[in-house]
Amino acid sequence: MFGDWTLTYPSSTYAFGPPGRPVRLVSWTFAGDAYRAEDTQLADLDGILFGRDLVEAGELTVDIRIDYSDRPLPAADRARMAWAARQEFARAWRGDEIRRSPLAVAMLNLGGEFAIEGRGRRVTWNDDRQNRGIITGTAVFVPAGTGVFAVVDGGIPWRRVEVGLGAPTSGGWRFPLRFPLRNMNPAIRSTSFEVGGEATVSPLVHVTGPIAAGASLQVGSAFEVVTNRRLAHDETAVADGRHGHALLSVNGRPENWLAPSSAKLSSLRLTPGTYQIALRGISPEGTARAAIEWQEKKAS
Repeated sequence: MFGDWTLTYPSSTYAFGPPGRPVRLVSWTFAGDAYRAEDTQLADLDGILFGRDLVEAGELTVDIRIDYSDRPLPAADRARMAWAARQEFARAWRGDEIRRSPLAVAMLNLGGEFAIEGRGRRVTWNDDRQNRGIITGTAVFVPAGTGVFAVVDGGIPWRRVEVGLGAPTSGGWRFPLRFPLRNMNPAIRSTSFEVGGEATVSPLVHVTGPIAAGASLQVGSAFEVVTNRRLAHDETAVADGRHGHALLSVNGRPENWLAPSSAKLSSLRLTPGTYQIALRGISPEGTARAAIEWQEKKAS
């Protein structure tokens, strides 16, 4: 994992790691996971009544080195270059772009092997040899969860499954007529898909119109998403359940389009396995569709 390590934010990416980079990776260490145990001490008996065990991923500690000592430059220039590299890394690691935003996270790609979400925290520097162009440091990254993303060809691939919706069937007219007139039964379409990897993932859910309010997207026994408004042919509603990204939007604009009977964002979870996705609703043109996207994870 001594390839490029990249720290990615919504609008920027900082790379460090192998020789040739201003900031070179020396080593890294993962601390052990921490447990929050909901155990109960038995009052009159020996032993413990176990509750839930909640796991918090251990911190990642990264040792880095900035070294311009071999450059054929005056000592003052080498010292300034080392200091500039130190400042650039410190700014990137601090993450001003996200640190004041609740839930927001950065993505740390560890040498193209795997990636974790979280936030960079404290950095400890040793500037004793800055006058020679050498600065060393230790940086801490706090993971948001215990799972890690699988990296393929330097990136984290998205998986996607989509289901369409046919035109509604006729229900026949009933007299006397009552307004507003309705003569359509909901259509339903379904398909199967598989979530790979080793850990639970948080998907993105997309529903594209035209489709009437009350449409539902059922994902096996995992969750059901229900709309509270009509979606026009050029409108796509998105529910992003990912940690640090939780957002409801329509055509990119924040909007709560979930009905009270719908699953909450925090419930959009898929464990590895096979699922059936089914879209149900009224779409006069029969062109409504829905999709789920996710990125697979390894266990740790």
